[in-house]
Amino acid sequence: MALDPEIHTVVAELERLGGSFLAGSTAEEARHRPVVADAVRSLLWAEGTSLAPEPVGAVEDIEIPLSTGALPIRVYWPLGADPGPLPVLVYAHGGTWLTGDADAYDATPRAITNRAGCIVVSVDYRRAPEHAFPAAHDDVLAATRWVVTNIAQLSGDAARVAVGGEGPGATMALAACLAFGRQGGVANRPVFQLLLYPVGDLVRSDWASFRTYDAALPLGAEMLEWAIELVASRRDREDPRLSPARATRSELSGLPSTLIVTAEHDPLRDQGEALGRTLLDAGIDATTLRFAGTTHDFVSMNPLAGVAQTAVALAAKHLRAAFGQPGETAPAVAPDLAQVIDADDAGIRALRAQLAAGRGDRSTLVEQLRDALVARREIEEAAPAGALTISDLGALLEPLEDQATGTTRFHVALDALGAAVDDLRVMQERELADLRAEVGNDRMREMGMTALKTRKAAHGHVRRAMAYSG
Repeated sequence: MALDPEIHTVVAELERLGGSFLAGSTAEEARHRPVVADAVRSLLWAEGTSLAPEPVGAVEDIEIPLSTGALPIRVYWPLGADPGPLPVLVYAHGGTWLTGDADAYDATPRAITNRAGCIVVSVDYRRAPEHAFPAAHDDVLAATRWVVTNIAQLSGDAARVAVGGEGPGATMALAACLAFGRQGGVANRPVFQLLLYPVGDLVRSDWASFRTYDAALPLGAEMLEWAIELVASRRDREDPRLSPARATRSELSGLPSTLIVTAEHDPLRDQGEALGRTLLDAGIDATTLRFAGTTHDFVSMNPLAGVAQTAVALAAKHLRAAFGQPGETAPAVAPDLAQVIDADDAGIRALRAQLAAGRGDRSTLVEQLRDALVARREIEEAAPAGALTISDLGALLEPLEDQATGTTRFHVALDALGAAVDDLRVMQERELADLRAEVGNDRMREMGMTALKTRKAAHGHVRRAMAYSG
């Protein structure tokens, strides 16, 4: 069937922004192309909606010390969570092993942590070709082991750890499960796999979906084959960590229950579904579901697309069942003032990263950044008098808005703005803690709802109309 209208809108915007694959690109050039998250923010801004992501209970960026160096992970806690211990999903983002990071794939962990009521640990693994296979796989496995070993400091439950990811990230999650199985025993092994459009077999190239979706966005077979050439040798492609469908039946038989989600308009569709059949043949409780009218990475479009929200709800249902939690989704809880401000900061940080990477039109992105900062200031002014430091960052925006500003000066000014926003956040964390101690959690939630209304009004001005054909 044709693309779902909301999915089509995101894909069309991605193409308009310059996200199409160009043959002969280097990995670094590919990283400068707009991604799905950029297209989603552009559309939200066009309709006058906040660019801040979904608020969650808390987010913390930390680093795991490994022999290969520090490995960044981002930990998400759900809104309104019990004190714990909570179940945990170790999540590996997508990006063809070459692109993508925790910021580009921020929407999926946020949606899952709130609906599944679990902690999500997003692994910012090393990327190829600078770090050859199996570096990224080693990172995801190391992060999973670290979570199991250090789970108490996350307020997590070692008996309820799942793994998952998107695209190659899903395949790395499965590879981590295979490694746990080879270790023997059942203690602290993952209890579930959430595999969103996984890679199943890199050796075969005769998949019908490869031919049908050769030039699809955001991922076509041409781009996938280009990425594979940079990631793995012909021999490496037979490794079960890259082609899990080629693992032995005995290896696969030790895997936990699994949900595989595939997208209709995705070159990986057929091998993902073949992987599901292989798991069933190995005796695994595996469910494979194809979402019609969708593309690769569609779940990360959940801020805009209803079909993506349905997929998140389904993933949450399966996770909650695996974790032994009642209900199909976690109870809806309003964010408090601190959580709304934290989400606004994340939206500002994402725009800064997009500008720093040169992904998109500079003047448009700076205008979006100004809007986000204005909304942030209005939230601060709506808080109880004197409770929060009021941001005054207009002067720092001036060199960014000046079209005559050269590249070097522009990046210096962008770094200065980023440092000012980060310093402001540190001050406000103390102020918000004092405010919470004074007024209590219920009042903080009331102020959070007021902040959301204030933010909506700040973004409510009319945007230029954006039309899409098809």
